[in-house]
Amino acid sequence: MKYTRYKSFGWVIYRVSVEAGESFVYEVKNEVLPSRMSAQTIYTKGLCTGHYEDDPTKPSLDRVPGFANDKLPSPLPALRLNMVAQQDSEWWCISQPSNNSMPSVDFIRIKLGESIPVNENDLIFICEGEALINGTVFSGPKSIRGVNPGLLTATSTDVYGMKFSREETK
Repeated sequence: MKYTRYKSFGWVIYRVSVEAGESFVYEVKNEVLPSRMSAQTIYTKGLCTGHYEDDPTKPSLDRVPGFANDKLPSPLPALRLNMVAQQDSEWWCISQPSNNSMPSVDFIRIKLGESIPVNENDLIFICEGEALINGTVFSGPKSIRGVNPGLLTATSTDVYGMKFSREETK
């Protein structure tokens, strides 16, 4: 597992990469709402599958591009998943232990050729992909602050990212 550190709007964010065949454990110690977890994560590449330690026959949700905390069951029960990367995989994570606090995070998923509206005060971090906003092309990883209202359009690939509710104010 390889971690690469980035900063966006004062927040520490990690890109986590695993090679096909690597395994890792995903653990939630107590029932929690996904939006209140100490880490917010979005997958951008590959495929990771898993099984529950206490019941290997129970299916778990595959981790594929676009999978994020908002796709988890709510509330998320305490669990321990043994995960295996079926392909080289990557995800992006912002976590409480790496920051003084946590912002609310909205996940961005835009299919090639599709658009979403952006506003003047949006704090956007494009993790993966290439997007066009008001005539300017942005390639991830890239922070985009306070653009004029317009559309964020996926131009040559799908786009995955995070929109933060606020800046870090250390």
